[in-house]
Amino acid sequence: MAKSTVAWDVSFGYRNNTAINLWSYVPPDPNMGPASPNVDFWKIGKNIVGGTENDWLGYEFDVPTLSNFKSFPFVDVVDGNLPAITPMDVGIHEHKDPDGTIWAGFNAYSSVGNVMHLYQGLYTVDTQGVRKVAGLYDYGQFDFKYCGKNGQYNGDPKLLPGYIHSITATNNYIIIPVTSLLTNPCMTTVKSNDTITRGTFAYSQFFDNVPLRFLIFNKKYKYWVTKTPLEAPSAMFVTHQLNAYEINEYNIVADMISYPNADVYSKYLYRDFLTTQLYPNAASITRFNLLLQQNKTVTSVLTPQPTLSVEFPQMNNAYRTRYYAWSYVVENPYSAGNSILKINVNDASGKQNLEYKAGSTVALNEPVFIAKPNSSAEDDGVLIIRGLDVGSEKALLVVVDAKTMTEIGRANVPILIPFGFHNKFFATDSL
Repeated sequence: MAKSTVAWDVSFGYRNNTAINLWSYVPPDPNMGPASPNVDFWKIGKNIVGGTENDWLGYEFDVPTLSNFKSFPFVDVVDGNLPAITPMDVGIHEHKDPDGTIWAGFNAYSSVGNVMHLYQGLYTVDTQGVRKVAGLYDYGQFDFKYCGKNGQYNGDPKLLPGYIHSITATNNYIIIPVTSLLTNPCMTTVKSNDTITRGTFAYSQFFDNVPLRFLIFNKKYKYWVTKTPLEAPSAMFVTHQLNAYEINEYNIVADMISYPNADVYSKYLYRDFLTTQLYPNAASITRFNLLLQQNKTVTSVLTPQPTLSVEFPQMNNAYRTRYYAWSYVVENPYSAGNSILKINVNDASGKQNLEYKAGSTVALNEPVFIAKPNSSAEDDGVLIIRGLDVGSEKALLVVVDAKTMTEIGRANVPILIPFGFHNKFFATDSL
């Protein structure tokens, strides 16, 4: 399977366009979506939804039996004051308010006659599955006259929206990191007859001359605080969020996993990390101080090493949108003998950081933090970590003390469970 091509869009692999074309002749199933919902899970009311990065989003299913998959029936409410838009992709990593409201980011366009506008926006989903656009940021009219040969865009690239994989939030604001991997409609004019092509980012291009930008939205009053995006010092690609909080109403702290380019998504294959190389040592755990009054961004790295091979940060969610100390990340994702790092984000010396390894043949996935009942300390809890033993080709579940990073126990699973991306924990009494 690691060397095969597939009949759907993928990030870490190749798609077979001949197979995709053949699938188009299969009569549609009303209970099936257009893509595999294999990225992350959302909890909408008492329903668990497996999601992917398009406007359709995902399936709901019966949790105890892992069966009865069907498209989740969102109820879309259209605001007549907003333009009619067509979503292009949805950032799968959401923010959830205490009342259960979900916030997510998206890219979209509108087209009336020969006039196209490009947008980035936010929408909400309430506990009943009602979905509506909360804010829409207009990058202005896109003009195809700026398209050159081979899909080159010769206009101002800051008028292009960037890929959104995740958003972050404070008590009062939603923050969209607008990466330097930009949506380039000129790429749609390039026709390829190749049978096998790379997936996902076919119409995106990384611009080294466009810095990482931030759009900031006031949750309560529903307006963009940033009339023009705040800019980081350089071009960057952002995958996942650690946390964000407000020092005051004009100073926001936002901690993220950042990269100097988009190679980790657009260049490497999933199989590479399993067979020929480690996950690239290119990630930075970066703190962005978003200074609203000064319209500037100040960055710092939260580890002694400027770059690491890390991903999939998790934390005690009771501290989300608040000042916090601890984050848990996977070091060398997808590799046997990898580890979970516990990082103190307020001590860049790294002297308080701890590491857990499960063994030389075990590849650990994203950890999930569960607080102990009535705990008072931020790190008083356990990590539940799914793993794969490449020696026995069997899965396992490991429980680790989140304070000391020592193993409490493990349960071996008598089957092979393939690698995944993200994990979530939902208490039974909440379903």
